[in-house]
Amino acid sequence: MREQILKADPETEFWTSERVFILELSNSEADREVSIARARVEPGVTTQLHRLNGIIERYVVQQGEGEMEVGDEPETSIGPGDVVLVPAGVQQRITNTGNEDLLFLCVCTPPFFADAYESLEPPARASDEDLASSEDSASDDAKAEDSADEVTSHVEPQEAESGDNSADSPSQSRGRKKSV
Repeated sequence: MREQILKADPETEFWTSERVFILELSNSEADREVSIARARVEPGVTTQLHRLNGIIERYVVQQGEGEMEVGDEPETSIGPGDVVLVPAGVQQRITNTGNEDLLFLCVCTPPFFADAYESLEPPARASDEDLASSEDSASDDAKAEDSADEVTSHVEPQEAESGDNSADSPSQSRGRKKSV
């Protein structure tokens, strides 16, 4: 490694499916020993239950208040200046219990890489009401297809999509996902 000053660019902050915004501060060939990111959790949000396989993580709380769940430890209140140590492979999640964004640094060794992330939450299950609605919709679609076979009509072709992905969410437009 050589001496270097890395400038934070707030414009590169991105949303992850983990329910957290991430601003990568250092995760590059310039420093192969550690990665640092700033995590931002909005009020009332709980991040996804997960673990990082093969990566030790440390949280350094900068702003806000929350409840931290890590491994077998009891849920613990956290605030500015607190440091959370998360050994590799240990389950974790954090809830913002305050009225402002919860900000903390994530310091990972070795550096974070997406394949180390493992969600421990079960896939979302549709409610019985959603399933019933889906079955009704499928039945309606089948009836509409039968009806369309019986009636001949002229339909204008729809315009092709422009291919502009500017409406994509930030997490879709960024290639890497950082865990918290």
